Amino acid sequence: MISITGECGLPPYSFVWNNGSISSIISNLSGGTYKVTVTDAQGLTKKKTFKIHEPSAINLNVSSTDVSCHGDNDGTAKANVHGGNSPYTYLWSNGETTKKITGLYQGTYTVTITDENGCTKSGVAYVEEPTLLQITNTIVSPDPAHPGKFRITVTATGGTPYNNGYRYRRCNHSGSDCTSWQVSNVLTNLNPGTYQVKVKDANGCIAIQTVTINSPGCMMEPSEIIAMEVDNLPVEPTHLLSIRSLEDPAHFQFTSLHPNPGKEYAMVFWNSVQNEEITIRVTDLTGRTILTRTIEAIIGQNESLLDMSDLATGIFVVSIQNLHSIQSKVWVKTD
Repeated sequence: MISITGECGLPPYSFVWNNGSISSIISNLSGGTYKVTVTDAQGLTKKKTFKIHEPSAINLNVSSTDVSCHGDNDGTAKANVHGGNSPYTYLWSNGETTKKITGLYQGTYTVTITDENGCTKSGVAYVEEPTLLQITNTIVSPDPAHPGKFRITVTATGGTPYNNGYRYRRCNHSGSDCTSWQVSNVLTNLNPGTYQVKVKDANGCIAIQTVTINSPGCMMEPSEIIAMEVDNLPVEPTHLLSIRSLEDPAHFQFTSLHPNPGKEYAMVFWNSVQNEEITIRVTDLTGRTILTRTIEAIIGQNESLLDMSDLATGIFVVSIQNLHSIQSKVWVKTD
């Protein structure tokens, strides 16, 4: 707005502006140059020039940082303002009135900026959170690298993984006496007992699960087939009872069978000198086949986990066979 009054000369005065107005007051003006000619009653004139400066538009950029762990409230949002006329005031949708707000949960946060002239600008910040980091599965099995010991294989999902996955460690049952964080998801060389298995992601979020390794009792490594005399052995026409060579180390070596005796499972370990097809067969003492599994073995150490939970209590023969030989060990199922 521009307002002028006449001085000296003889009133009344008349006003003529370059925008066509004839009033002493002009308003609702944009930035620019305005000229006025004032004439008194005697026809004397006076000219005046005014310049109105227009501020630049308010430029608002809203940035945010996401929540580190699922359900936490360490997110932030910040309003970055340029243009207009400072100072600025801030009003966020959660009631905060500072440039930066902290302690945020996942959600949407709006901010309105007001400059010294009352001009406003609004923006939005989106604070996200990762999915829940959790341990979805743990498998306990004998540790082939440490006879008589066990290992725990851990599967985790969610969170914010490192480029090469998660980090893993095990602690005692109370959560202390922990190992160092490792990249491998297999925790090895474990005795029977209760452990806390921990998984960490790139944001430092941690998932914990308690795993108990039960003592298998006496560990046996039979070195030969048990021969038993069975009276009145029934053989159906569809059954074939045969005896074959039990050892041929030139092709593979049946190294161990854990746990033995056992209840729910048996882990078979063998070494192969070539890539070959191996058949694992479980039979009872009458020669009846209970379970058969065919595996593509690789050169070096191999292993296979057998589910024995459906077998009745008793003595069974576990055999490993290729095209040239067969090797067997006795496995005892307990209650």
